[in-house]
Amino acid sequence: MKKIVALLLAALLVMSTFAACSGNGDTTVTTTEPTTEGTTAPTTEFVEDTTGAVTAESSASTVILENIWAQVGEENQFFVMGGNVENAVDGKPGNYNMEYAENLSINLLIPADQLSNVDEAGFMQHAMNANNFTAGVVHVTSDVKAFADTMRDAIKNNMWMCGFPETLVIAVIDNDRVLISFGINDAMNPFIAGLNAAYADAEILYNEPVME
Repeated sequence: MKKIVALLLAALLVMSTFAACSGNGDTTVTTTEPTTEGTTAPTTEFVEDTTGAVTAESSASTVILENIWAQVGEENQFFVMGGNVENAVDGKPGNYNMEYAENLSINLLIPADQLSNVDEAGFMQHAMNANNFTAGVVHVTSDVKAFADTMRDAIKNNMWMCGFPETLVIAVIDNDRVLISFGINDAMNPFIAGLNAAYADAEILYNEPVME
């Protein structure tokens, strides 16, 4: 019995070490490397990487984030987590497992009544504090402008905890994909520059303060 209690305490200690604040109080962040066990994004296929490990191929939404992140440059990059808890990756954007799409209301602040309009997502956030930086690209099956307007309202009206982001950016890329991002200016300014460099034709609908 004592051994079981000790193991549980050790596990709780590890989890608390990597706790982070999100906009609505969800604080669990995992740094566990993705494995071939468990669920993976249903919209992706598996390919062999150069090390021989099986990995999920990036979805189109995740590729957009990867391209922007590459343009940010190593000198401006910070430690991020990609994907979601079920298939998290370190240091880069990752596919969001849409079997857990309801959690996009937590991670990306997408209202519950809008989740049915999203069928694919790429996601990344600051590894220690989601309010410092969060970004996602979602494939929208409805009116993208209406969806973007809803997202602006959701971000600006969110009840922030553990500090709050300074800037929000919402853009349309490739006509049917919406970039949603918010964070502090030190993180957002290089990200916006990366967006402009990677997708000069992106339609930036909103680039404004979160709090006014």
